[in-house]
Amino acid sequence: MYEKNLDAAREILGQAEELDRKHNGGRRSRRLLNWKASIEGWTGNIAAAMKVLDEATRDEIRPGVLEFVQYVEAWRAKAYYAATVGSFDDARKFLSQAVCLASEGGDTDTPDTLLAGYIELYSGGWDKAKELLETVLEEDSQREMQFTGFIHRALGEVTLLLGCREEAVSHFAAVESMCRTSGMAPRLLYANWFHFYSLSAKYDGWIKYLDGTL
Repeated sequence: MYEKNLDAAREILGQAEELDRKHNGGRRSRRLLNWKASIEGWTGNIAAAMKVLDEATRDEIRPGVLEFVQYVEAWRAKAYYAATVGSFDDARKFLSQAVCLASEGGDTDTPDTLLAGYIELYSGGWDKAKELLETVLEEDSQREMQFTGFIHRALGEVTLLLGCREEAVSHFAAVESMCRTSGMAPRLLYANWFHFYSLSAKYDGWIKYLDGTL
């Protein structure tokens, strides 16, 4: 997955699913389903990704059950993919479900606020997206460093769309610095996360920044 060798990733995942079914009474692991959806997302097959996620969210799981975190992630993924195809009401509904579940499980809301910002960005609500992303950036000091990079990158795209080029460059520079500090090539910002934390390629400010063409 990290190298985007998706054919090999599919093959290995298929082997893992066979083992999972063999040793878990036919039950399919939600962790594996989420990775399968992610692979479909990276290849641009959003309909296939949503079909996989429908399976991952079909049977309810409550906090305390082993796969609860992966169950919440599946709802987040459904919200993301619904937004990418313009189904914003569904996206907000799916994310609301993820928020409720995460709250019951005592989880951090950083991914949910990030995805809420994505939904507003995709729907054209740029001011609202900026507000959401700035809020989570200010309030959550315990997040994964890479999530901070996701937030800065999204803020860069939003501020660029709002016509604030200098502010956008500042956010992109923050992402680049974080990547290099952690020893990761900036172009691989999303490589070791599920596809549904990335941004659509049509938001190209980050790539233009890295190319020196912004």
